[in-house]
Amino acid sequence: MSKKQIIKLITFIVVFLILLSSFQVSSYATVETGTVNFVAIESETNENISNLSVDIYQIGVKNEEGNFEYSAGFENSNLDIDTFTDENINSIKEYAIQNAEAFATKTTDSNGEFVVAGLQEGAYLFVQVSETDTYTMQTMFVQVPEIDEQGNSNYIINVEPKITVVPEEPVDTSTPSSNEDVLPYTGVLNWPIPVLVVVALVLFCIGWLKLYTNSKKKVS
Repeated sequence: MSKKQIIKLITFIVVFLILLSSFQVSSYATVETGTVNFVAIESETNENISNLSVDIYQIGVKNEEGNFEYSAGFENSNLDIDTFTDENINSIKEYAIQNAEAFATKTTDSNGEFVVAGLQEGAYLFVQVSETDTYTMQTMFVQVPEIDEQGNSNYIINVEPKITVVPEEPVDTSTPSSNEDVLPYTGVLNWPIPVLVVVALVLFCIGWLKLYTNSKKKVS
């Protein structure tokens, strides 16, 4: 092989490696992650709710082959993410709380908002941390990316869960009963008993003295 052919071969190899590396970089650059913009608004008053803490559970993500894989805690759940409904979402929430660790915990700011960025393609569950708060949040299932009606994939997802005010316990407003409603006392009085006993003893003594005096007079 001549020197000229060797130079051509080396040039070809270098160009090939450059093209290969640029293809790999571009392919990695196309990997997208999702961002969830969370907004907490009370359903009736439209009030922005601050200091609402939410646990985010990662149910599963897509692997390198594009297949769905369950995350830690959900491996044995046999959940079908395509059949999540409002009716069974609470049972899924209970399973997540008992068997998995929260992927992240976020708290709403003064505008009732927080952002979760860098989410891999997959399925996530948004669960209110404490149910003793003033508000109750409906548990939410979120998929990344979100597929719209036209079949487009959206990686920036806006969510606004249903939030309601926890009803206050009813206050007893009834007025206490007046003295007129008090039943009269119908029990037996105890004081006449000792008085009658004393009177009986006195009468007995008087009678006995009379008998004793009369008997003495007869003897004399």
